[in-house]
Amino acid sequence: DKGNSWKNVTLDLPVENVKKIQIAASNNNIVYAATTVGILKSIDNGATWKFTNLNMLEQLIAKGGPRWSDDNTLLSVSPTNPNVVIASNTDTVYKTIDGGISWKPILEGFNTQFIEFHPGKENIIYIGGAYKKNRNLFFIYRSTNAGNSFEEITAGMPDKNKLVRLHDITAAVTPAAPDNLYVTIFGEASVKTTVKEEVKKQMVGTFIEST
Repeated sequence: DKGNSWKNVTLDLPVENVKKIQIAASNNNIVYAATTVGILKSIDNGATWKFTNLNMLEQLIAKGGPRWSDDNTLLSVSPTNPNVVIASNTDTVYKTIDGGISWKPILEGFNTQFIEFHPGKENIIYIGGAYKKNRNLFFIYRSTNAGNSFEEITAGMPDKNKLVRLHDITAAVTPAAPDNLYVTIFGEASVKTTVKEEVKKQMVGTFIEST
């Protein structure tokens, strides 16, 4: 009812935080949610939820067991097929083609900060983030074969080697202009001050558009 009333539908789930929720564009009864302990799925427009097979429920039994990173738990649903989802946990990107029954790793050792399907083409996927071994260098990738391989698309962007700390990369796409990709990058860099021209660490950010 457009937000006039709300009902909690996850009281029986061991979820502390939800990073992203996405309704399948091709079937609005199907909704996915990326959470602290796995990828949830609803097939009744959010009335009830179950975990897909990308979760950490077994590890939760052990005290002090591993947990997913809130910052790197994300997902994106294909614009044309509700069973095709790209999702990430702490340092691995996965793909399912059967609605979450099985998942295949497609990018490992990568701390993902955004995942976006092209609004009209299932074969094109954008992913951004940083590798676990070097969290200061940002990478933005594009796949044109539905995630089988990725190419870096950072030509023309600010020099990532000047960052001493990467904070956030976010991105958005829109069906209104399907070939457009909007990206923001925010971090800390060594920059010369304007008065004394001393090199100091300062917060920097940029908004970039690709058409």
